[in-house]
Amino acid sequence: MKFKKCIFFVTLLMFVACDETEKYSHRDYIKVHNSGENDELGQRGIAIDGDLMVLGSPYEASSLGGINPGNSGSDNSTPGAGAAYLFFKNEAGNWQQGQFIKAPAPQEYAYFASSIAISGNFILIGAPNENLSSSMIDSGVVHVYSYDRQTRVLEYAGLLRAPELHPYVRFGTSISMNGNWVAIGSPLEDVLDSSGNPVRKVGKTYLFERIENSITFRFRSVLQPNFLATSNFYGSSVSISGDWLVVGAPGGNKNGIYIYQKDSSGNWNFKQSFLPDGYWRVGESVAIDGYTLAAGASAYNAPRGGETAPRSGGVFVLRLINGNWEHEKILYPVYPDTDDAFGISVSLSGNLLVVGAPYEDSAVEDYGYQDNNNSPDSGAVFIYERTESNGTVEWKLDYMLKGSVIETGDYYGSAVAISKNRIAIGSPREDGDGTGINGDPTNNNKSNSGAAFVVERTSN
Repeated sequence: MKFKKCIFFVTLLMFVACDETEKYSHRDYIKVHNSGENDELGQRGIAIDGDLMVLGSPYEASSLGGINPGNSGSDNSTPGAGAAYLFFKNEAGNWQQGQFIKAPAPQEYAYFASSIAISGNFILIGAPNENLSSSMIDSGVVHVYSYDRQTRVLEYAGLLRAPELHPYVRFGTSISMNGNWVAIGSPLEDVLDSSGNPVRKVGKTYLFERIENSITFRFRSVLQPNFLATSNFYGSSVSISGDWLVVGAPGGNKNGIYIYQKDSSGNWNFKQSFLPDGYWRVGESVAIDGYTLAAGASAYNAPRGGETAPRSGGVFVLRLINGNWEHEKILYPVYPDTDDAFGISVSLSGNLLVVGAPYEDSAVEDYGYQDNNNSPDSGAVFIYERTESNGTVEWKLDYMLKGSVIETGDYYGSAVAISKNRIAIGSPREDGDGTGINGDPTNNNKSNSGAAFVVERTSN
């Protein structure tokens, strides 16, 4: 049951909405060419970098592998194989679908494209449940592709895997790439304690470095948390920015984040951890950009009136000050509500922070009055902007986004990604049966096919 509502008057908020609407007036509704029931486009794997975007559909079920294989529309013989879809901005400035990407040899329930990263001319796509052999079930891999942005040619460049294989570890659950460095999470790995006994599902994170002027990556190191806790799921989320790496460990009684700094020799050294008290799933999502770090905590109990809203969610924001990461702010919605999962996805670009709340229930359009539960689990996305004046820092709610058509159970905001002023949003339970860009979103004839939305922030 949802948190009992209180009555608030938000006249001022409504006036602000009128002024802010123009910032987010340009939007695209995106479906793929072979959209199918239960494919869940946009469930988790979304990446955007300038004029290039890749969307994941982890339950897509076609059987042929490679780039642009045939028969993808009617073939559903490999359930859970997964697929990725490349989109680019064409000469007219419109999004256009490019390559349709499958694993070289699709497997049932490999969930290819559960995670995606773009950096420069490289696209990395995770398949965390891919089996590397009959005994290495759910060991997981990351597939690497090179992409020429001028010619728009995409080529397969190989795969990344853990140097020591183990079953059921889900290597590739999370990926981040910045420059020549790649971090890959393997959140279900066991770790040995000081007595040599295994601690179950602590998790690890692997670092790879691209060899200069090549498409080859070499393994460099493996990280694990300082505090070993069963089902810590360290590596559920990762993010790299420059010489900084943050790893999320959202499980157990030591849930939080671990921060590392790369030295001049390419070693990633532990810098500090942030482990708040409470079973809040801190680190379920992470993002780092420059001097700002965000960690989602979808089970945080946000204050509301004199009570709290259980599992409404929050986002912890840290700031790099004099070489240390200091807690700056915790963010939560204006109207936190039970089980909204605010913070299940986060993305940063400069002073803009995008937060997904896929189980948010309001039935209002965008910045409107959202203190209602008239569209359960329709989902919402919140955009915050950091400002600093005379030593005072504020994180202002810049806008709240909803789907083109607000529908119960669409999970809008399950995945988010931002590149400068361009925001990509996943809505994996959206049911439209269209294909292509900006089709008709008003029918529900293809259940859980999923959709993505791209929103442009066009003015300040």
